[in-house]
Formats: sequence, C-alpha cells, structure tokens
Amino acid sequence: MIQLSNQDLKFLAFRRKVVKLWPIVGSLLSFVLLCLFLWLFFQKNSSINPWVVLARLKANAIDQKSLILTAALYPIVFLMAFFILFFLLVLSFIVNSNEKKYLKIIDRFNAERNDKEMNSNEL
Repeated sequence: MIQLSNQDLKFLAFRRKVVKLWPIVGSLLSFVLLCLFLWLFFQKNSSINPWVVLARLKANAIDQKSLILTAALYPIVFLMAFFILFFLLVLSFIVNSNEKKYLKIIDRFNAERNDKEMNSNEL
C-alpha cells in the first residue's frame, strides 16, 4: 500500500474541505451576484444599462452633479476592472500550482504501484 507524506495528506485534506465547501460558497456567491444585478437593473438602471444613460444624455436628463460624479468615478471603476482581471490571473496561477501538486502525488502513487507490479512479476 502506498504511504503518502504528512505534507501530502495535509494538502489532500485541505483540498477535500475546499471541494466540499465550494458548492455552498459558489451557490451563495452566484445568488448574491444575481441579486445585485437585478437590484441594479430595476432600481439603479443607469448604473448598468448604457442605453439608458445614452438616452438620458441625449434628452439632457442627467443633472450636472451626477455627470461630474460619474466622470470622477470612471477611472476608479476602470482600475477596479484591471484589479479583478489581475486577481483572476493570480488565481489561475494558484490553481495551476495546485494541479501540479496533484499530478506529483498521482505520479508518485503510480510509480510506486508500477514498482510493486514489476517486483511481483519478477518473482
């Protein structure tokens, strides 16, 4: 029988916890995101619908204070979008690192299993 190192066992136990919790966390985050979208769409339509904003601009229906605030917040929103993309990129590197750990554990298991099979075939 294969013997995994303590580090491998801790890593696998942590991953089991993450995998077990993800459906709950992912579902909750999806629900919150959907609620936020629906609230913005129905309550603050000009926050997420560019056609509404364009129509209000053409009709001169946006007051000057809102226009100034929107212009001031645009760079912040743009920077946040880059931050989110950077975060997703870092997250993909972390996922890739975890995948490499899984593959090393599997390769070690397979190598030990193949060694045992070869030794038993020699007998």
